[in-house]
Amino acid sequence: MSFNFYVESFNSTLQSIARQVEQFAGVALKAAVDLRGNLESLTGDFRWENGPIAFTDLQATLLKVLIVLLLGTCVLAGYSWSVYGQVITEKFVRPKTMSKIKKFFSRKKEEAAAFKLKLTGSSMGAGHKLNSTKQEAPSSSSRQKYEAYVPPKRNELSNEARTAANAALGSH
Repeated sequence: MSFNFYVESFNSTLQSIARQVEQFAGVALKAAVDLRGNLESLTGDFRWENGPIAFTDLQATLLKVLIVLLLGTCVLAGYSWSVYGQVITEKFVRPKTMSKIKKFFSRKKEEAAAFKLKLTGSSMGAGHKLNSTKQEAPSSSSRQKYEAYVPPKRNELSNEARTAANAALGSH
């Protein structure tokens, strides 16, 4: 099999595709003309200039062309997604990637739990199982340990406070 054979085969394939596209375009054009004729017979004397939004003939033609292009693009995008959607999903959302993401978040949760444990330190009480039958009421002595700090009341000023007060009063 020579290179010329492949070139001739490729050319004949392209020619047959071109004939099929030409035939399809002819059928599509005939269908569009028939559809336009049917729409015009339904609307009768309706003119774009008399509608709720006034269009010139150029604007009406442009609107029709843009609507056809939009619908054609939507149909082609839907078809392309039905053909290539699975490949795209597999390419960009791989199972390996999902497992890496899950591992990352589980590691971050563990780090956050360890950090909370370090922050609380030994101030946490003894642990117990939720389904255990023995429950002990917290003792009142352990509650007193966590009460807010109340500074002792002073009867006289310290030396530093007395010096600061004299300096402040002496400067006025």
